[in-house]
Amino acid sequence: MTDNVPADPDAMKGTHRWVIPNWSKAIYAPKGTRLTSEKFVVGGVTWRILVYPHGDRDPYEQVGVYLCVTDADKLPDGWE
Repeated sequence: MTDNVPADPDAMKGTHRWVIPNWSKAIYAPKGTRLTSEKFVVGGVTWRILVYPHGDRDPYEQVGVYLCVTDADKLPDGWE
C-alpha cells in the first residue's frame, strides 16, 4: 500500500457532512447542473461528492449522487 492509504480496513471508516446551500433553488437549476463538494479526506483518501439535482442523463428525473476519489493516481494498483 502507499503511504496515503491505511492498510487497516477499519481505518477507512469515516464521515463527512456537506450542507448544500439553497437546495430548494438547486432543484430548479437547468438540467445537467452539477454541484460539487469541497475536497475532504476519509481514511487517508481525498474525496468529493458530486450531485446532479435532476440526474446526470436523460430523462433527468432523479437526483444523481456520486462519491469520487480525487487522487486516483496516488492509490495502489488494484484499489477499489
